[in-house]
Amino acid sequence: MMNDFAPSALRRECVWYDLLKLRPEADMAQVSLDEARVKELFKQAIIELLQEQKGLLYDLFVEVLEDLALVNAIKESESSETVNRAEVFQILESPA
Repeated sequence: MMNDFAPSALRRECVWYDLLKLRPEADMAQVSLDEARVKELFKQAIIELLQEQKGLLYDLFVEVLEDLALVNAIKESESSETVNRAEVFQILESPA
């Protein structure tokens, strides 16, 4: 009776053991199938997140655009001439 619960006996009872014993390539097929399923589930989760959290996506998009604008302004300023502080404040304080 004790031999019925031996690990080798359990492995022989397992469906996966039989599949892999008969077709070793079945292991890779199962992994690929699982990866495809995980990809599909991940895509569905992202779509749901985007649909349910539109405000979050909008805020993220605005932040990215602001950062890009700042990067462009910094790059543009690197090739322009410099001015002193007094000139800047004179322009800012003058009536429009």
